[in-house]
Amino acid sequence: MIKIKNLTVRNFLSVGNAMQALNFNRTELVLVLGENLDLGGHDSGSRNGVGKSTIIQSISYALYGEPISDIRKEHLINKSNGKNMVVTLDFEVRGVNYRISRGRKPNFLEFYVDGVRKDQGTTEVDSAQGDSRETQEEIEQILGLSHDMFCQIVAINTYTVPFLFQKIAEQRTVIEQLLGITLLSEKAEKLKESAKISKDALTQEEQHIRAIEAANKRIQTQIDNLINKQADWAVQHREEIAGLQEKILRLNEFDIDQELLLHTEWQQYNSAQAQLTSLTNNYNQSASQLDKEKTLLDTLQANLSSLEQQCCHTCSQPLQTEKHQELMEDNQHRLEKVCEEIIFLEQKLIEIAETMQTVPKLKKPRACKYSTVSEAHDHRNKLMLLQQKLEHKTTETDPYQQQIDSLKTAALETVDLTMVNELSRFVEHQEYLLKLLTNKDSFIRKKIIDQNLSYLNTRLSYYLNILGLPHEVTFQNDLSVSISELGRELSPGNLSRGEMTRLSLGLSFAFRDVWEGLYDKINILMIDESIDNGLDSSGIQNATKLLRDMNREQHRDVWLISHKDELISKFTTICKVIKENGFTSFEIIE
Repeated sequence: MIKIKNLTVRNFLSVGNAMQALNFNRTELVLVLGENLDLGGHDSGSRNGVGKSTIIQSISYALYGEPISDIRKEHLINKSNGKNMVVTLDFEVRGVNYRISRGRKPNFLEFYVDGVRKDQGTTEVDSAQGDSRETQEEIEQILGLSHDMFCQIVAINTYTVPFLFQKIAEQRTVIEQLLGITLLSEKAEKLKESAKISKDALTQEEQHIRAIEAANKRIQTQIDNLINKQADWAVQHREEIAGLQEKILRLNEFDIDQELLLHTEWQQYNSAQAQLTSLTNNYNQSASQLDKEKTLLDTLQANLSSLEQQCCHTCSQPLQTEKHQELMEDNQHRLEKVCEEIIFLEQKLIEIAETMQTVPKLKKPRACKYSTVSEAHDHRNKLMLLQQKLEHKTTETDPYQQQIDSLKTAALETVDLTMVNELSRFVEHQEYLLKLLTNKDSFIRKKIIDQNLSYLNTRLSYYLNILGLPHEVTFQNDLSVSISELGRELSPGNLSRGEMTRLSLGLSFAFRDVWEGLYDKINILMIDESIDNGLDSSGIQNATKLLRDMNREQHRDVWLISHKDELISKFTTICKVIKENGFTSFEIIE
């Protein structure tokens, strides 16, 4: 268990000469709010620049000799006083108490273990930086936590480049640290030293024989395990082939070619019926119009007959000559137009009737199994895919035989009473183990990655679900990250600011679970304004609930730095960061 206990700072950033102290051994939910009394302390603008981030900056500087953000070390000293900067941090790791004190102007580093100073007061290796490389390496070895990982899982902040926007090499470094791959490299370095010592130390025949026998026993255990896995694989392989063959057989029982032919016949039949219906409607409309025109023709002819008697065709009264001539001409003109229309309609009916004769008289096909031709094609495509899978599966090679053969032929060694041969084989064995630890394609590395990636993806899915992010985010076996939504692949740049904030928080929390599962629990979690970055009220509520659950269920001391006053009611403890007369002080309100 790593416990961050107490922090004291003086002349660090905006903290002045008055020593400020904070206790982190609380197991509480703490909201950090700022108040700039130099600006009145009540307007929203006065929340900035008060020194809230000083808390995590000072913890980072105490542990690693560098801040979270890109600040030159000489600029960490309070600019008003310009000297005597001191940061002291008390923490505990697996029951051992430690203290780190770092200072600038003058520069110094003091490291205590259970009250005993470890650096022995010697002059620092780098007096300009005030750091001792050996002491710093010892601190980080005790923590087991690099500065990059500290920024990812302990001090979540807006200064660190989000994981998904880091360069691929930087992402791989973080993931390899997280999954324990870097431990293999450390073991490989130890193995190199051991191999060198072995060449000089193994001078007795008995020692060498015991080493060879122990090595052979370990290798045989690996071979036995591989043989068991090979047997399981063979059973599964046969079952998968049988399953594919059964599915193909069921699909082949149905004549899909006949089904597609039926769909073609239905398309032709429906097309002919639609054409015939359209022609019939057109014919009926034209016939009806012809009847109307013939009726009008009879009327006009009767009118002309009356007009020829020089009588009005409506009232039968005698007509004056001039009016009579006008009516005669009008009716005659109308009569001609009607005759033309009748001729046109009669010709049109003939043409429609002829066209109707050309429409094929198709017999209605029998019913199809599939309602659409697309579904029928899906049947065929599914059959083709299954056949391809069966072909691939039948040509699949045993993935274990080569390893078994390799271990049997290259790793197992016969005990040789000749000293030279014994030493040679032992060195070869150590070199083989070294390749297993260092080769990126080593099955050991792949096994570690597969096991821990599964847990990482599970925890990431859990947190993203709580935070309300609908996207599916998964780490692949090559340590790359896949982001998708409803089956559509996305890039990190496709996400909105609020979505990116949810994803970044989920990643940090999942990273932390994986790290703690492999190494040590950490009592403190600090989040610097991350939930202020684009989250809506629902997102803030989900994030706050998650932090509250972490505090209650995992007994973590959670510190949230924020500008949002509405969060006050959700936190048990408030840390007010007050800036007055240009200097920052901390006030805990419980």
